[in-house]
Amino acid sequence: TMQIILVDSKAWERHRSAFADFIHRIEQLIGNPPETDKWLDNDAVCRWLNISPSHPANLERYGQNPLLHGRA
Repeated sequence: TMQIILVDSKAWERHRSAFADFIHRIEQLIGNPPETDKWLDNDAVCRWLNISPSHPANLERYGQNPLLHGRA
């Protein structure tokens, strides 16, 4: 079924502005991603971070992954 949700324009603008501010802060912290055709696969990222490929899976398995639980 289709739902129609109405949002007050002032509330929408506040949320949009807050999100834009959030994006700006993230860009200041990490910069803009470089334009590249070279992407790293999981193994390359694990080598770069000097962790075993099973480490992220173990964190997720035991509920310790801060990215998945809002603790980052």
